[in-house]
Amino acid sequence: VSAKHGMYFVPDNGNTQVYASDDGELWVSVGPTGLGQPKGIAVDGVGRIMLGASGVNDIWVSEDGGLSWDQQTAPTLSGTPWATIAVDDITNKWRANRSGAADASSINARTWTSGPGIGTSTARDLAGYNDLWISAGQGDIKYSPSLTATWTPASSAGNHSFQAIGYSPSIPLWVVVKKSDTATQVFVGSGAIYTSP
Repeated sequence: VSAKHGMYFVPDNGNTQVYASDDGELWVSVGPTGLGQPKGIAVDGVGRIMLGASGVNDIWVSEDGGLSWDQQTAPTLSGTPWATIAVDDITNKWRANRSGAADASSINARTWTSGPGIGTSTARDLAGYNDLWISAGQGDIKYSPSLTATWTPASSAGNHSFQAIGYSPSIPLWVVVKKSDTATQVFVGSGAIYTSP
């Protein structure tokens, strides 16, 4: 779910649709025609919506609240889905990840270039702040200090699945939600390890 400028957007990968609402109660389909299964969605500070899905070149952008969509040319033709997409609200840079296999980045939400993939695990969430990027995935948390830098492991746990990332610039603190195969959900606080420079 991504919410900015009074709009909520939810990808429904079982029905190849994207739904939007301005009140959280009434929802309408706004997804592009010809979309694969939608996986990741993000909205930047000026209202551009970026959507990642399961097909080749399945990165889409809308600049009018989802009324129209432009398909972007992805820099890599891997068959895995664009599972996570994030925007850095400080730098306005975008990053997308293909299920750990490949990475793409954009400085204008229109032109995409290849970058180092997250690697061993499937990314479940991706976040960026001031060009520090954090990935939470199946078994590990990784960070990258820029769009072109490689990913470095920050934490790993073989029997855990990291699900979501949150950041508070006022503290500063990264928080990752972790779900264990054998335990209930817990929160992992990052402390100074993941603070932005």
